Amino acid sequence: MKLMELRDLLTCAILSGYEQGNTEGLSRREYLDVALRSVTSMQVEPETVYCEESDLLQDDIELDHLLDGMRTDGQWLYYGKPAERFFFLLWFEDEGEAMIKQVQVSGDPAVACWLVDLTQGIASL
Repeated sequence: MKLMELRDLLTCAILSGYEQGNTEGLSRREYLDVALRSVTSMQVEPETVYCEESDLLQDDIELDHLLDGMRTDGQWLYYGKPAERFFFLLWFEDEGEAMIKQVQVSGDPAVACWLVDLTQGIASL
């Protein structure tokens, strides 16, 4: 099984969100930098990542697990509540399962939810 670093998965998830268009006029690089610097803590399991965010941006990202290997098979789904300052990355065996979950949670206007495009990345900035 091929793995990617958690830092790269977070980058792909955030840039997939940028493609959703709710970016407040920020460039891709600015959006990514602000999003990564707002993460204050995380809990990492093999198929789930939970991140808490803060309004205070960190100058240096010193979070545990950023170098952990994460799956590249299957489909990752970003699910969060921006007003409550948290998000999950959830792994599903296939895209169909992820899409079912996306439909289930996307009825709530307080929820941000999208499929993570693993082709997004630093090189595409």
